[in-house]
Amino acid sequence: MVHISDLSIPNAFSSGTSIVAAQMNANFDAIETIVNTTGVPLVQDATVTTPKLATGLAQQVGLTGAGASDKRRGYVSIATEQSTTSTSYTELTTPDEITSVVVPAGGLLRVRYLALWKLTGASNAGAAAIFIGSNQVKESGENAAPVVSEAPLFNTGDNYGPLFTGSEESSALSTLIAGVSTASDSSFVTTGMVGAASTRGYWSAVDIYVAPGTYDISIRFKVNATSGGTLYVKERQLWVESIGFA
Repeated sequence: MVHISDLSIPNAFSSGTSIVAAQMNANFDAIETIVNTTGVPLVQDATVTTPKLATGLAQQVGLTGAGASDKRRGYVSIATEQSTTSTSYTELTTPDEITSVVVPAGGLLRVRYLALWKLTGASNAGAAAIFIGSNQVKESGENAAPVVSEAPLFNTGDNYGPLFTGSEESSALSTLIAGVSTASDSSFVTTGMVGAASTRGYWSAVDIYVAPGTYDISIRFKVNATSGGTLYVKERQLWVESIGFA
């Protein structure tokens, strides 16, 4: 493959010398030839990296900028099974968390999550929720003030079921959704899986409105204070990006 760095200008000119039209035309022809060559990247691979982008451009396309203060996206993957018996929302031993994400004025947070979870020692007594800092996200409805959003665990047996961000069929709200696995464990594949689905909804990203600022985004878990039990979670993946529009 030819790169723009392969361009060779046939004629060089210096101050005080005459310029012949044919020589100038030859220089232009050389440029035209390499630009029109099939498959030519005008910027060589790996020469423009994210820190070299203008901060405003990085904000608009959701990229991490030149430093920690420009962080626009993050990803975390935790395959190991971890558990909690906490009756209040808590992060697991290895947190599902992306920290210090900067949201510009007019921007949105986009969150996507995927995991497997189960509850032992109790039924219908677990829950998960998205947190922005220490605040549980809320969802708005008709004729009512916003209420906290969470995914209750409906498993009736000790089987792993899917937990994912998506749109609920019953309400069309974008939130965390818990799939039902009453007979056998659900599982994921590492390549070629089109998200997750259940009778309650389908996997998709959740867009969250926040004021401009820097935020920590996490997924937290708890069990019911009365029913108790132990909540297990594994194969967790969290994607977060800040999207700028201004």
